[in-house]
Amino acid sequence: MAEQLCRQQASAWQVPAVCLRLFNVYGPGQHPSFLVPYVISCLVHQQPLVLRMPEALRDFIYVADVVTALEQAAQLTVPGFHIFNIGSGQAVQVMELVQLAESVFGAAVEWEIASAESGELTTMIADIRQAQQVLNWTPQVSLREGLLQIHAQWALAQDPA
Repeated sequence: MAEQLCRQQASAWQVPAVCLRLFNVYGPGQHPSFLVPYVISCLVHQQPLVLRMPEALRDFIYVADVVTALEQAAQLTVPGFHIFNIGSGQAVQVMELVQLAESVFGAAVEWEIASAESGELTTMIADIRQAQQVLNWTPQVSLREGLLQIHAQWALAQDPA
């Protein structure tokens, strides 16, 4: 609905309208109900991790890269309606995310599989070519680097000094 409204207004007023489709954004301060902070919380609190689809492929994008994409999109002056997928463009299995987080945080987590919700997609990967070409935007922070940044902030918060 929102995209249709943007398309209509861009056409009616001959102005640029931009919609960014954000994939799995993660970063410091994110609500623990999202996957990355949930995995990290289970790791640091040594709680079992319950995953619905550990084999699912997802596209994780660090919040700083999303901010850069927003800045680039705000500067677009080409009239018309534009949609850009904002993600890393990289397929990562949910279990790979867990293993990478275990490596970064130096902890292991027990996990179990819960039943997947009906209709849940097994693969969600951003095609970022349009954003790269039109916005001159490319993500800069790898999943590992993003997790390292989260770990560094977490470690600072644990320091009682």
